[in-house]
Amino acid sequence: MNVELMQIVEQVVRPVCALKVTKLRMREDLYCQLEQIYQEEAVREGAPLERALELAKARFGAPELLREELQRTVMVSERIWATADQWFLRRKEEEPLVRFAIRVGWHIGAAVLLYFGVLLSTALWWHQEGVPAPIWVWLIVASVLCAIEGFVLTLLGNYALNNFEWTERDVRLARPMLFLGMSLLAGLSMGAAEVLQIYIVAGRFWHASYWDPFLLVLAMSSVIFAVVLYLRARQDIRFRPWSQIKLQAE
Repeated sequence: MNVELMQIVEQVVRPVCALKVTKLRMREDLYCQLEQIYQEEAVREGAPLERALELAKARFGAPELLREELQRTVMVSERIWATADQWFLRRKEEEPLVRFAIRVGWHIGAAVLLYFGVLLSTALWWHQEGVPAPIWVWLIVASVLCAIEGFVLTLLGNYALNNFEWTERDVRLARPMLFLGMSLLAGLSMGAAEVLQIYIVAGRFWHASYWDPFLLVLAMSSVIFAVVLYLRARQDIRFRPWSQIKLQAE
């Protein structure tokens, strides 16, 4: 792909408020159109490539106008999701990983507490009953555990993604054993959180072994963690060329 053409397209698409998949489709469609215009200008009367690029850029249109047209095609619901993703779950440029993981964990814990707190309060208010104190204790503990897990999984996920090496068409693991270790650590953290939650909620009423839920959650979480990261790495094959484009304003 022509980097100069990609820069022109990226200048249009990057500020658009939309989900990553939608913006990728925009990039690919616009690049095909711009490339066709560029080739037409390049063969017309033997124009130099620099001149052909200028003519293609002029025919392509003003970035601001194209951006407005693209933004109008994005549904309001998608804009809301994209904004929430950008604020709460997307790592900002030059943001330290630990700070990013803390921010993600905090947002997850707060979201769990707010969502289930409102849900329980509304349900019990409808029945004209107050929320029992033990339920609030359980909800706060669950929110704290979710926040900790969000922090841990964000750290492990980013470290594990660094074990992938990208080619033009596929990805491969540079250090498979380290990736396996990260997956097991993710499973261990989830298993420990599950056991702790059972202990807090059930306590003395739990007479079965804690090993059964611990091992089950460990195995499931480790596999899910590894599969999700592999799929994420494969998805990044299409995103990476565009994310590496540096715009003049940057």
